[in-house]
Amino acid sequence: MRAVSDESGEKSEREGAIETSAARSKGDGSTRLVIVLAAIAAIAGAMAIVPPGGVTARGLRIERMRGAADGRPLLLRVALEDGGTRNWRAPASVRVRAERAGGGTETVDGARVGRSPWVLVTLSNARYPMRLTVSADGHDVTTTLRADPPSPRFALSDQGRARVDVAVEGYVLTPEVGGAALFNGGPSLAGTVVDVAPDDPTLAIGPERATLDACGIVALYARPGGLAAPVLVRFRGEEHRFRLPLAPGAITTRIEGDTLTLAHPLGGLVAYVVSGDDRGPLRWEQHLLAAESDRTATARVALGGDAAWALASASTDFERVSGAWKRSPPGLSPCAATPLGEYFARIAAPTPPLPDITIVHDGAQHALDRREDRRGQNRRRALWVNALALGALAALMMRAARSTDTTLEREGLVRGSGAQRVAAYGVIALATMAFAFALAVQLRA
Repeated sequence: MRAVSDESGEKSEREGAIETSAARSKGDGSTRLVIVLAAIAAIAGAMAIVPPGGVTARGLRIERMRGAADGRPLLLRVALEDGGTRNWRAPASVRVRAERAGGGTETVDGARVGRSPWVLVTLSNARYPMRLTVSADGHDVTTTLRADPPSPRFALSDQGRARVDVAVEGYVLTPEVGGAALFNGGPSLAGTVVDVAPDDPTLAIGPERATLDACGIVALYARPGGLAAPVLVRFRGEEHRFRLPLAPGAITTRIEGDTLTLAHPLGGLVAYVVSGDDRGPLRWEQHLLAAESDRTATARVALGGDAAWALASASTDFERVSGAWKRSPPGLSPCAATPLGEYFARIAAPTPPLPDITIVHDGAQHALDRREDRRGQNRRRALWVNALALGALAALMMRAARSTDTTLEREGLVRGSGAQRVAAYGVIALATMAFAFALAVQLRA
């Protein structure tokens, strides 16, 4: 009887051990499942906040000057842009193909110049509507352009000009670069002797004494060294104080015949040049200024025979422009008695205002929109995965919290195992998910 009892006890111990091992295995499996579900939920939740969107949104940015009309040139500029930024760079090369209304095509190639962020292209003879294809660095864009409303011709008037006036060649001077300055007192002061003196020690100007010509004009040479260029002019007991226009960083210009000469104190600068007639711009170009022996960087630009004026700037938006008319501006009647009369009219008269620059194609924005669409799709998928994982995790934790295991309780293994262990790992998993969400929100901000 005792033997039978011993065998029965051993059998009960073996069965208890097996149940205990099974319960432990079940608890460990539940723990691993909690961790896996929590990881899936955390990753999916983070992707819902910061969804992947693929590569950087990049595309061609194409702009043009307004004033598009049949028979007029079309002025384009092309750059590569990263979406959501102003990080533009010029493509290595650009090819533009235009298919004009009524037949005929024109193909123009453009190339990068220096550190300029743009490639400038001029199509010589446009007809609208026009189909335009732009190819650059593996990007191809096709669009259709239409003509702008017609703009009036530009004309000036002699009315309102001051009796005594001063003008500088190119509209502005820049420090450390010399240029011509003309004093104009009018024909009534012809033959008058004037005394000229700088009112700032950093300004060099001469000659100190000169006689006005038959138009009442005298040519001076000024070279500012600082940030001010005030001049005193005395004649017939009168004293006039002028402040020569000064623009630090501007490119100075001089037009002689069909040649535009650009100058700047620094070499390696890219100059943007627009030339046109009384109806508006005809072409735009960019040129690299090369330093010469006197440390002044220069470039010479050949102007077309149809150009009546030219402007230059170191800014792609044409800030701090300088320029002049190549011939007498329309609407003015300059003094014809001496060459300085026509010269003064050319450098004193304002050129036509540049038209606005408008966007033809914003490829980076289109790419950014497509990327945001992909990110929206990824966000919705991640939210579904997150919801399923959280639902499964919650069901598992509730089932574990309600379960009782007499074998584990009898063996004293409830602490750290079974339902309490699963619930504890569930709390840790939820804390980890909260941390992942907070990190994702911070990254998105």
